[in-house]
Amino acid sequence: MRADSGSDPTPRRGQVVGRGADGTGVLGPLSEVGRRPAAARTVRAGLFVLALLVAVGAALCSPWLRDRAGVALGDEWVQDAVYVVAALLVFTRVALVPRERAAWTLLALGMSTYGAANAFYLAVVQHLDPEPFPSLSDLGWLAFYPLAYAFVALLLRAQVVRWHASTWLDGLVACCGLGALAVALVFRQVLVRGEGSFAAVAVALAYPVADLLVLVILVGALAIMGWRAGPRWWLLSAGLGSFSIGDVVFLFQSAGAGYVAGTWVDVAWLVGVALMAAAAWAPDRDRPVGRMDGWALLAVPLLFAGTSVALLMAGSLLGGDTSALVTWLAGSTVMLALARTALTFREVRQLAEARTQARTDELTGLTNRRGFLEELTAITTTTTDDDTEPARFALLLIDLDRFKEINDSFGHPVGDQLLRLIGPRLSQALVRGGTVSRMGGDEFGVVLPGAGLSAASRVAHEMNVALREAFVLEGMPLHIDASIGISLAPEHGNTPSALLRRADLAMYLAKRGKLGYTVYEQGQAVDARHRLQTMEEFRVALETEQLVVHYQPKLDLGTGTVVGVEALVRWQHPTRGLVYPDGFLPLAEQAGLMRRVALQVLERALYDVRDWRAAGHELHVAVNLSISNLQDASLPAQVQMLLDAIGVPAEALVLEITENILMADAERSHQVMAGLQALGVRLAVDDYGTGYSSLAYLRELPVHELKLDRSFVTHLRGDPRAAAIVRSTVQLAHELGMVMVAEGVEDGDVQADLARWQCDLAQGYHIARPMSRDLFGQWLTEHAANQSGRNEQTRITTQQ
Repeated sequence: MRADSGSDPTPRRGQVVGRGADGTGVLGPLSEVGRRPAAARTVRAGLFVLALLVAVGAALCSPWLRDRAGVALGDEWVQDAVYVVAALLVFTRVALVPRERAAWTLLALGMSTYGAANAFYLAVVQHLDPEPFPSLSDLGWLAFYPLAYAFVALLLRAQVVRWHASTWLDGLVACCGLGALAVALVFRQVLVRGEGSFAAVAVALAYPVADLLVLVILVGALAIMGWRAGPRWWLLSAGLGSFSIGDVVFLFQSAGAGYVAGTWVDVAWLVGVALMAAAAWAPDRDRPVGRMDGWALLAVPLLFAGTSVALLMAGSLLGGDTSALVTWLAGSTVMLALARTALTFREVRQLAEARTQARTDELTGLTNRRGFLEELTAITTTTTDDDTEPARFALLLIDLDRFKEINDSFGHPVGDQLLRLIGPRLSQALVRGGTVSRMGGDEFGVVLPGAGLSAASRVAHEMNVALREAFVLEGMPLHIDASIGISLAPEHGNTPSALLRRADLAMYLAKRGKLGYTVYEQGQAVDARHRLQTMEEFRVALETEQLVVHYQPKLDLGTGTVVGVEALVRWQHPTRGLVYPDGFLPLAEQAGLMRRVALQVLERALYDVRDWRAAGHELHVAVNLSISNLQDASLPAQVQMLLDAIGVPAEALVLEITENILMADAERSHQVMAGLQALGVRLAVDDYGTGYSSLAYLRELPVHELKLDRSFVTHLRGDPRAAAIVRSTVQLAHELGMVMVAEGVEDGDVQADLARWQCDLAQGYHIARPMSRDLFGQWLTEHAANQSGRNEQTRITTQQ
């Protein structure tokens, strides 16, 4: 069966096909021809005519009319018309609706043969004297049943893809129980009195057996679908059940005074045919599939087991004559019901185990995110003792700092081992209750019932203290910090989503400010929305080339010439104007976009420096890398590809790396930097002097330049210590064979001091501010001309 748009195309085990994506049920076949108004109107008219014919036929079969007008009113043609219209309606469905076409074709053929047999009986057989039994009409009537069986089987196969063992047992229990009742109540009362030839007895027996099989198949189908079938199946059940009622009444009449055509028994057959035709155009379902819980699971086996036990007791205690078939069917029903009950208990136990496993994190054994949310939902719906206020509690979200570095440096097995040790450490701080859950990755959640601000803050502090103690993993001590966000109920919200969102905001602020833990405050949500909006706008900026590169010149203090530039990225925002890096790079780092940013800046800068070198300016360009760039093992290959594609020599590119980034992951940094060095690219340590353990890294890393942080250069004229640091750093760089670059040159005196101390390169506002590509080209031409003039003046003065 086709599923609605948006529904899961792959049915799960035990899933009934046909439910819509919104859970309200799919539309019926009549709606599928709604785009063809003429066809839809024809079907509706046919259904109306069919209902009208059934009503007329029922009226003609009423004793009141028959007593006054006899059979001359034309009830025979009305019956024939009902069969013809019903069959045509089903054939119309076959032609217009592709779904389950084979199944409905069988039903249409069965209804056609039944109607033809009925017309032949009314026109020929009933007028013969004596009336033959069996006749050709019986063959047509009986031919309906195998077609109906095949129809129900195909329809059920299309409706239900897979079944649990319990649904099969429900069907078998219902079949055997209903069979026992039918044999006991119908066969013994009617068929045992049958007389006539072998053919007559066989045909008379065939009708109730065929009807019994129809009912058994239908009851089994409804049991397999969990007794929650839609209108189509109930109309089919009612139609075939009406057929069976007509056959049973016919048998009683035949065993007694005899069957008389045109009476109420004919109405049962007409109603059955009409209901089956209506089922062809009924919707699959008219409500969401419910779920059977508790004793409802055992309703079917208990019902039929009870009736079967009653039949056996009636035959044994009351001295009745119970046939072997009834005994066999009733006994089978009881045994199958017992098996169904045992299977139910096993499924319930497995369900309970699966539920526990579904709420438990496999790695740590803690409650997982699903269990955490269930607990959070439960506690938010509880109230205080006086039932007037919501429950008070605190929610803590804990995120480990630099956990990715541990995974990258030592491997995921060590990271997993660390995660298993986090839960017990966090639990040490829960002296007054609470639960620890792993939300996923390196994020954990804690619920503190009854806790307020002071209690939650104390627990967060104790958790940070506990986590700072060294973890010994594979004989090696590791230290780790965490950032904790706290939200309080009901002050910060009374729904799980609101509390989680605000705890997450507080945790982000704690991580960004390296505060350990932070409690949510009003206004943080506005800041978070601004961050998210900025991040989404920045994604668009990457796609639409809104990033621009400005350049700040690097001056050779010995010759006064410009030997290089530093590429500085800017965001040309469509409404906010020019946005500087601190307004978007931290968000780009958080969103994992720095790789794309670095590649765009690299490409733009290399194209520009190629043009300047072609114009006669032998410049190099410096580009900054972030921590995610330096941990990208594919960076050397990407840089090589850009250099080759643009045609810039490797020595014209300088990649600047801040000191703190080098220390974040030394092993990965060494690998990437070694790959870049092998290309011939020059490497520089940016912001030198602001980190720690710098000398050790200078000895080990393949660095070509030291770029002294502006905090030392800016204050060297007024701070003797800063001046001493600058002089000693210049000497250190030269001793190590490195180029010394000073940034933050704000005036001529500072520039003169740096030149006197033999600093190699300098950059700063005194030399030039960062400029766009075009402005820098103009500035460079003017500076080169001015410098040439100064050099010429110096030469003339020297000669004089």
